[in-house]
Amino acid sequence: MSHKITLLPSCHEFEAEAQETVLDAAFRAGITLNYSCNSGSCGDCKAKLLEGDIGEELFHDYCYSAQDKLENTKLLCRIKAGSDLTLQVHEISDSDEIPVQRITAKVKKIERLSDEFMLLNLKTPRTQTLRFLAGQHVELRFSDGLKGDFSVASCPCNGRELQFHLYKNLDDELAAHAFNTLSVKDDVQVVGPFGDFIYQDDSPYSNVMICLDTGFAAIKSLMEHAIALDVSQEIQLFWISHKKNGHYLENYCRSWASVMDNFHYHLLSVENDDGSWREYAEVAKELASYLNSGVTYEIYNAVSGAMLGEIQRTFADAGINQEQWHRAKIRGQCIF
Repeated sequence: MSHKITLLPSCHEFEAEAQETVLDAAFRAGITLNYSCNSGSCGDCKAKLLEGDIGEELFHDYCYSAQDKLENTKLLCRIKAGSDLTLQVHEISDSDEIPVQRITAKVKKIERLSDEFMLLNLKTPRTQTLRFLAGQHVELRFSDGLKGDFSVASCPCNGRELQFHLYKNLDDELAAHAFNTLSVKDDVQVVGPFGDFIYQDDSPYSNVMICLDTGFAAIKSLMEHAIALDVSQEIQLFWISHKKNGHYLENYCRSWASVMDNFHYHLLSVENDDGSWREYAEVAKELASYLNSGVTYEIYNAVSGAMLGEIQRTFADAGINQEQWHRAKIRGQCIF
């Protein structure tokens, strides 16, 4: 059995199953609420219960104040819905509202997709869930002082299970460590999140998502968030790669296309990895050919350098409105 949860003042609605907490149901629906421990200790996920009945309230260490009790305050991580609920709660919509966190996670799984690409899966301690918005990045700190910035490729709906995409660059000491030395159960410190490359939930425009190589990580997080929100706007994904097997998670694109009528993807390749502007120009023209002149899009860009410049010039020449442009900016060790 499920119950409708209504949040005020936003009027956002989602369904909560009887066996899940309201906070978990909100995450699953792509709604970002304030929280920290997710275990009933900190009180960060407090909300006022305005209407409805609680089905079950789990044990918690947090002590409600007299004012909390007077206002019928509940911890969203500890309550399960017993009926439709109306709650007054603050929703996070700005990256500035999320503090920088420092969490020591452990390597849960290393997936070698090929000789060049790897998925790194980390798991945080039970009491330290990473709070972030889809599209943001963090700094990963490995042993021997190695560190670099990487987009979180997973969905904010589960901040304990974090995924990152790594490319084997022989000239990069960090990449060499990750591919050759890193093992399951090793400690990795996660610092962040950073960046304002986030999904515009309230935009009426169709979405264009462009990524180069492992820039797909940031786009994957945005896509999973958009799916959770069940967005109605059209989404076109353009994944450009320098490598022969560079579309390393094409199966994700196929699965999204199978469940979303409004999603379309295009796999583009740069045949010669020599930075030739002619190669970039051809890819940019192909990309622009799928879009309409004079139309405003929300453009999410995880492309850097000369490729980015060529795409922007080509869009301008084609009359594609670039006012709604969002760029993934990664410090230090760029992932794309």
